[in-house]
Amino acid sequence: MACDAGGTMTDVIVVDERGRSVIGKAPTSPADESVGYMESLEEALEQLGIDPKGEGRTFGRQIETSIYTGTSMLNTVINMSGAKTGLLVTRGFEDIIAQGRGSQTFIGAQWPEITHMQYRRHREPLVPRKQARGVTERIDMFGQPVIPLYEHEVEQGVRELLQDEGCEVIAIVFLHSYTNPAHEEQAAEIARNVMSKIGREVPLELSSQVAPTAREVSRANATVIQAYASSAARRQLLRIEEELGKVGYKHSLKTVLGYGGITDIRYPRLFEAAMSGPVGGLMGAKYLSTVINEDNIVCSDVGGTSFDAGAITAGVLPIDREPGFQDMYVNVPMLGITSIGAGTGTYIRLDPQTKRIKLGPDSAGGTPGPTFLEAGNTTPTINDANLLLGILNEDNYLGGKLKVNKQVSYDLFKKEIADPLGLDVYVAAETCLDLLNLMMREHLVRSLMVGHDLRDYVLLGYGGAGPMHLLGYAGDHPGRPWRRFRTRAPSRPGVGHAWTTRTGGTRAWRPC
Repeated sequence: MACDAGGTMTDVIVVDERGRSVIGKAPTSPADESVGYMESLEEALEQLGIDPKGEGRTFGRQIETSIYTGTSMLNTVINMSGAKTGLLVTRGFEDIIAQGRGSQTFIGAQWPEITHMQYRRHREPLVPRKQARGVTERIDMFGQPVIPLYEHEVEQGVRELLQDEGCEVIAIVFLHSYTNPAHEEQAAEIARNVMSKIGREVPLELSSQVAPTAREVSRANATVIQAYASSAARRQLLRIEEELGKVGYKHSLKTVLGYGGITDIRYPRLFEAAMSGPVGGLMGAKYLSTVINEDNIVCSDVGGTSFDAGAITAGVLPIDREPGFQDMYVNVPMLGITSIGAGTGTYIRLDPQTKRIKLGPDSAGGTPGPTFLEAGNTTPTINDANLLLGILNEDNYLGGKLKVNKQVSYDLFKKEIADPLGLDVYVAAETCLDLLNLMMREHLVRSLMVGHDLRDYVLLGYGGAGPMHLLGYAGDHPGRPWRRFRTRAPSRPGVGHAWTTRTGGTRAWRPC
């Protein structure tokens, strides 16, 4: 069994010993992902002719392995919805997260943006300055203690972070701890004693355990991401494993790491699985490249919450030893994937000052979902626009399992977006779709594919919303018609045609 849990929908894929596969789909349940997971699994079992309430109750005994991929940690960072994190750091480096590295301000930017200061911006730090505490200590680059750890400062810092700031997790990052973790381990022991005295236990994340390599900013970023996003994600994964155990599954749940490996969900550096969903897509695209005989593929994954993209060049998967992850460098190898907050669940709002349309970056996710589901959301989303324009079938949403109310989308879109702009509702909806498609295309062309000739690549669109938006973000201009330029025979029997297209004589992708 395999699972792809996105911010909006959860898919479970079951493959039997004959290679037959079925897919179940259900809305993602952020409060408890095991609910959406089991609903999706039950739908897959029904397609196999297995009664989930009958023989399906012991189905888990037949499962050889279960692998989870998803974007829950990625979406946590994108939406800034993680645990309130405190930071203990070598005194004088309290601004290490907020300040970062200068080059972080133009990760993925073009040269004109790099050379003009007005384009640069610092991302909102996961740990604000007020949640950082400095501790006097120093270990040199050779691992020798040159200033002892001031234990009373550690004790004071932990108390302030827990009692004054209300932190839910604490990250400890000391200079050169990758050569000698003694001071971090000593500080962690002091922190546990303080937590025992005040009667409040929170997770501790040490940089010497999370990312024991050089470059303190990248190591600090990795440790903070682990603290900020992994605790909640691990609880979700353990809940899924628990529910699988109830149907007879006897093994541990696995997850995919950022560089393509697979590990147990108890892996201590779980933040390495933050991109597990997009990584699975890129690895699948690598296999597809051998099937369709294409060495250059741009992979674009459109979900409900994020838009994830990577490029396979000359048949080689891209890997980065110190990748930029959400405008932060981290010390962990990762397949070259970039993400932005753009998907079918993306909220549509008007800027109160300028009255301009503002998309996201936050999303309605699977719960409460688009307004037409009438589950409590009162902010229009991209999927509301898709429904209004007939791109979504109102009678077959999620295969007809969920009923939709198109009138709710119409009334809310008219009130919140169209009327303030003086536009027809359908014109406003199409404008919002064009803006989203433009955001995604700009992300591909001006970030991912800088320095590459687009005519050399096939653009592959997948994910829950890939087919709906692919043509929109593939073209030079949204809505410009495509014409077939050249057709090739299939590279092997049973494989559909791939074709090259051009629009207006300008360069364009080659959709497959």
